[in-house]
Amino acid sequence: MAQRNLRPRKSKSQAQILDELLKRFDKNKKQTDIAEDSMKLSIQTILKQPRRLNLTEFVDEIQIQDSDNEIPVIFENADQIQYGGKTIQDWFDDYIAKELQKGKKRQNIRLPLEKPAQTGQTIKFPFKSKIKAYEQVHGIKLKQEQKATTISVPDYQIKQLPEKFGRPYFSYEFGSWEIDIVFSMNPQLVRINQIYLFCININTKYLVVYPLHSKSQEDIEKALQNLVQTQNVTHIRGDGEKGFASNQLMQFYNKNDIKTYFVNGTKELTNHNRVVDSVIRTIRNAFGQDDRDFANPKLMQQMVDIYNDTPHTAFDNKFTPKQVNSLQELEGYFIRKNDKKLREVKQDQQDQGFTKYLPGNILMIHVDYLRTMHRYMKQRRNFNELAKFIKYDNGNVECLLLKPFTDLDVITVPIYYTKFVCENEQQLNSPQFKKFKDQFLN
Repeated sequence: MAQRNLRPRKSKSQAQILDELLKRFDKNKKQTDIAEDSMKLSIQTILKQPRRLNLTEFVDEIQIQDSDNEIPVIFENADQIQYGGKTIQDWFDDYIAKELQKGKKRQNIRLPLEKPAQTGQTIKFPFKSKIKAYEQVHGIKLKQEQKATTISVPDYQIKQLPEKFGRPYFSYEFGSWEIDIVFSMNPQLVRINQIYLFCININTKYLVVYPLHSKSQEDIEKALQNLVQTQNVTHIRGDGEKGFASNQLMQFYNKNDIKTYFVNGTKELTNHNRVVDSVIRTIRNAFGQDDRDFANPKLMQQMVDIYNDTPHTAFDNKFTPKQVNSLQELEGYFIRKNDKKLREVKQDQQDQGFTKYLPGNILMIHVDYLRTMHRYMKQRRNFNELAKFIKYDNGNVECLLLKPFTDLDVITVPIYYTKFVCENEQQLNSPQFKKFKDQFLN
């Protein structure tokens, strides 16, 4: 018999495998229900293992693949592939949440959550909107006397423009932190009562606060030395605080292989310090109107502990900053998730014309006066200035105010705080644009 030459089977590309996987699962409700039950049983079995699995091991363990060459495709696209009504990444998040709870004894709800740092004065849980998520994550039920009953100080900030085109704020680097100096004021003496150094991990939202005797570079270095010894620190960002970028501290950063980025005053309207600014407002509001509690370092530490143990919106209220900070696998997942969102937002910005401005174009912009020396000016809810486009700057827009202040003319604002009006100043003088001049320049 003549021997036939058989052609080798052509291997499928990853794109073809992904397409098959997306079509294979959850075709109907019955199939989805069966897959859901299967995943729940798989997670119960995995939880009996002595160590915590990473995402690759988890994908291998649940065994939903038809062949081994599908495993890397499932891993790379875990946030897309639906199985049992959820993505594989969602199932992995559920597994991690249960893994973090494994071995924890349910707390006696008749006992306080923690022993008070000082007798007679203990912080109550202040985050009203987070109570349910906090109870679910920690497996407890807060008693009424453990919840703060006073209304926190509202954050009197202008309602931001829709942030559909706002870029997610994160770092590609593990160990990235933002820092800032915060003061409390003695209401009787109207002077500084306590100084703190706030340090927050950009990705994990884990907060560390150090009481300082002064703003001296020696005190700041001592606090940062403790941060380096207790946390993973590779990058530090901050505002224009002089002490942060002193020669002494720059030597400290270089010695510890820490990369730094400190912005100057021309960037004060951008979101350069968004994470630390946000947590400072959160902590201030949690303390309420009495600044004396805010000035108490022991109460501050209690508040920081509560914050770090409270599920965070950045993690869909599934995980706390403390949990994400202790598990690099989770931090990596949220970095990848934000990277995907960033690419989508960049495409949206391009589609909407945000990236097509030319020098000299006239724009409507929103200036948040609360972050300038003109914080007492009347705030409009949306656009409040006309400006001439100069250039793009790291996802922001640098422009020249057409009605400048003596101390403020060239400013940089987030790109989604801008809107195209016309080509140039000459065109602005035409009758069709009279309403813009009347509203913003007269």
